[in-house]
Amino acid sequence: MGRLKRYFSENGIFLLVPLLCWFFYSGELTIGYSRLDLGEHISYFKNLADAFLHGRLYVSDYGTGGDLVFFHNKVYLYWPPVPALVYLPLVAVFGTHLPDALICTLFGALNVYMVMRVVQVMASDFYIPFGKPELVLLGLFWGLGTVHFYMSMDGTVWFISQIMGQTFLLAAILAFLKTEKVKDYIVSGIYFGLAVYTRNDLVFAFVFFIFLYVAKANRKDHHAFLKKGTAFAFPFIIFSILNLWYNYARFGNMFDNGINYHHMNPYFYQDFRQWGYLSTHYLPRNFYVEVIHFPELIFKWPFIVDDPQGFGFFWASPFFFLIIPGMFFYIFKSKIFSVADLLTITGSLLTTVMIAFLIFMVMGTGWCQFAARYTLDFYIFLLIAILFFYKTCYGNTPFRITSVALILLSIVINYCGVYLHFYLY
Repeated sequence: MGRLKRYFSENGIFLLVPLLCWFFYSGELTIGYSRLDLGEHISYFKNLADAFLHGRLYVSDYGTGGDLVFFHNKVYLYWPPVPALVYLPLVAVFGTHLPDALICTLFGALNVYMVMRVVQVMASDFYIPFGKPELVLLGLFWGLGTVHFYMSMDGTVWFISQIMGQTFLLAAILAFLKTEKVKDYIVSGIYFGLAVYTRNDLVFAFVFFIFLYVAKANRKDHHAFLKKGTAFAFPFIIFSILNLWYNYARFGNMFDNGINYHHMNPYFYQDFRQWGYLSTHYLPRNFYVEVIHFPELIFKWPFIVDDPQGFGFFWASPFFFLIIPGMFFYIFKSKIFSVADLLTITGSLLTTVMIAFLIFMVMGTGWCQFAARYTLDFYIFLLIAILFFYKTCYGNTPFRITSVALILLSIVINYCGVYLHFYLY
């Protein structure tokens, strides 16, 4: 009995919940899914890592996959290069024949752990009434109730970059929350730089860090305030300079990532030729598909009709609907929050809007996909904003029942999504 209590202690759940999610990611608890996938996937990052090890910036072995950049008879990646750096030690030891899905599942489970830690520290720092049951449920929501579920099972280049991007972003937030000394801000800044040069749209997370820093810092000590802020920004500046060099060395232009030489799927070509990769022209369509669009339902498993364009993330993860009443309290009942609370909520919401604005300008919605995979990039900021709603309604029984029901519904929907993604694509 004592051992069982230890497992379900506050520290024990930080092992059990990510481990449970990993068993789902590996297929062991996913009905109808082939068990742990140890095969190779289209993951160009390992090919780029091999190129780096041989002193090259272009890949020479990339299989039969597409979605690459062809420039002056060489083949490059347009994705930011940090995931290739993650692959470096693995490729150095094992070569390029790696179990990509397994690697992705491990990063996915790590993300669940870090989300739970972020929630725990936020609750402690901002006096949000949170117990072990809520911590477990939010961990399960992130791991199994969002697109993070099926994406953590897919080791291909399109998905593992987003999963790794979340790993670095969560690490940056967690390190920032625990910062006391200048060196701690440097560590957080390093993780932030790695996140941005895994997923460029995460650069807008700097807004959240600014608001959180102002909420946490002693603003009367101007010297320390400036020193710590500079310590956080410095690694990102270094990463940015290196990325500019990386672009120049490949394409002769510091601001060219190769997208103009992209050998894309014909599905995108007409849009790209007329409007380019990023354009406000795509905003109405992408906003509709990734936020509003309701999936077509049927009365047989898996209950959702496949749509490779995807559908609104609220319908895939209904727990996020709690942001709507949360906004009511934020706007009309702001007196119940402290200044630090309001700063952090504002930073979270602004960051969400800025990241969303950029991804809605991309020429595609994430095709082919279940729900809206690009929106994963701002989920942690929505979740942080919702945490403060718990501060106002924690003891409210209808609220607690509703939040649990929405989490369970989110898990069921995304379990269906695993089937749709892996059996259709």
